[in-house]
Formats: sequence, structure tokens, C-alpha cells
Amino acid sequence: MSARAFALAYVVVRVLASRVWQHRGEVVADWPIAQLSVGVVPWLVSLWAEAPTRYRLWTAGLAVGPGLTFALARAQEEWEERAAGHQRGTGPRPTAAASTPGISTNGSGCSP
Repeated sequence: MSARAFALAYVVVRVLASRVWQHRGEVVADWPIAQLSVGVVPWLVSLWAEAPTRYRLWTAGLAVGPGLTFALARAQEEWEERAAGHQRGTGPRPTAAASTPGISTNGSGCSP
């Protein structure tokens, strides 16, 4: 199998996997890489690249997929923690300025 055929097969499989989850109409929390197609872009570009550049693009494509997945998972965890804190009434604590008499916290610079 040639390198171009390999890259094309990878792109086709990723697109098909993405479509399977889209047609189900569900948000996939356990396998978000199926919904993120940004990692396919370097693979598509590699179809027209020569050997050393092609392999670098493949590496970039493989790094983007899991890297983006981990970043989104971390952002989702932070969002869920904030949402849980607001539900419990333990949201962000007021700053020292908010509890100091004579210091405005209404953003106008003037005391209320």
C-alpha cells in the first residue's frame, strides 16, 4: 500500500466514523475524537506532499486529535466544577475590595 493510499484510507475512516455518530444524533462524551475532524486536515494536505513533509503532517494530525481531545476534556471538567459550585452556592468568593467599606465594586469607580 502506498503512503498516499494509507493517508486517504485514514481520512475516509475518520469521516465515516464522524458521520456514524452524527446520524445517531447523540453527543459522544467518551469518544469526542469522532466528532472532531480538525485532525484530518494535515492528513488531507499530506496527499499532495512529498515523503519527509508527508510524515511530519501525519505526526501533526495524530498529535492534534488527542491533544484537542484532552484540552476539551479539561475545559469541560472545569466548566462542570464551576457549574456544581454555583448550584451548591459556593461560587467564586468575593474579593477583598468587595468587603472593604468605601471601595466600589460596581465598575464605575464611584462608591454606590
